[in-house]
Amino acid sequence: MKTKVIWKLTIFSSFLTLLSHAQMNEPQDLLIGERFDQFIMDDWSSLDSVSYTYDEKSLLKEEVYYQKQGQDWLVMTKTSYQYNINMDESQIILYEWKDNTWKKRTRDTFEYDGNTIKRTFQQWYDNQWLNVRRTIDNYNDSLRNSLTFQVWEMETWMNNTRIIVSYNSDRKEDVSIRQTWDDTAWVNSLKNSFIRNSDGNTIIHLRQSWRDSEWSNNSRFLYTYDSNQRAIAQLYETWSDSSWQNYQNTDYIYNTNGDYSHVYQQQWADDQWINDQHYEYEYDQRGNQTIRQYQEWVDNEWQNQFRYTYYYRVFANLKTELEDPYAVLIYPNPTRDRVTVQALNQNLFFTGISLINSEGISLQSRKFRDKRKEENLSLKDLPPGVYYLLIQANDSEWIESIQLTK
Repeated sequence: MKTKVIWKLTIFSSFLTLLSHAQMNEPQDLLIGERFDQFIMDDWSSLDSVSYTYDEKSLLKEEVYYQKQGQDWLVMTKTSYQYNINMDESQIILYEWKDNTWKKRTRDTFEYDGNTIKRTFQQWYDNQWLNVRRTIDNYNDSLRNSLTFQVWEMETWMNNTRIIVSYNSDRKEDVSIRQTWDDTAWVNSLKNSFIRNSDGNTIIHLRQSWRDSEWSNNSRFLYTYDSNQRAIAQLYETWSDSSWQNYQNTDYIYNTNGDYSHVYQQQWADDQWINDQHYEYEYDQRGNQTIRQYQEWVDNEWQNQFRYTYYYRVFANLKTELEDPYAVLIYPNPTRDRVTVQALNQNLFFTGISLINSEGISLQSRKFRDKRKEENLSLKDLPPGVYYLLIQANDSEWIESIQLTK
């Protein structure tokens, strides 16, 4: 019997870009899973989750989406990623789990030609891929100067919209113009202009709409920064009756590492600011975001609505672990309700998994005939404590431990 040391996992929450001009630290390690919970009847209830796997180059290989129905986690879709020799995405395919098999649903294909990137979205129908839409990115000196959207109609690509971007001498976005196609020519639609301070930070983001053959004010964002050049406030105003009117205010609070700890949003109503939304963030010791929790202002207090929890593993160990013929990943661990068991080595397939308590009694036992590489187990109704997994794979078996908390 092969006995291994259980992986030490931390929790990771994906980076949410609430303000594109804020300076945030990048995640330190690899995202391996996320879970979405909603606050219902004074308690958190899990609704869906996603698991991620990577290849030996740490490129995202596959993500699997689950939904919780009753006490069970049901697999719904998976997305597979393929790359070219330059490690650029070449194909992304979405599959749906139906009738006990994976069925093709959609795919994105990528074409790289010098400074142009074409991304084509297709749907699987009647045993063939059918074009739906595509984007064409054009770059100059590594800066994107245009993005064109096209749709597939009458067996040809038809223009839909495009965005043209210009930059200042510091290679920062200066103006972007969105245009729509009217069958014969491009017509202006929306313009974004950026005014920056001496440090290069945006202090005004102006939006204008094309009306009566000229640009008319639509809305604008005003930014305030601290001494560390971090955005601490964003004021959103709309243009009405020939003047700027308050609409929304956002305040950003950072921790000592320079990451968000709280984000507060207020709405302007009855000549005063009214609390509206609140995001709260938690991080692990390595600086990875662990939880993003969303609240709304109801009855003069912040009330929980939903939260995202992300699971993470140390980047540096990935290649060695993938080469281990018995490499598995178990997360989250500790857990409050369920665990995912995932085979990391491409040649490792589960034939059976059993959940055992500290007295050696088998609580769950599953056997697999297919080439199973991932399995979910629910521990929600069990008392807190240490449990064990008897894993059978490739004519071998070994024990892993799980810590259940409440």
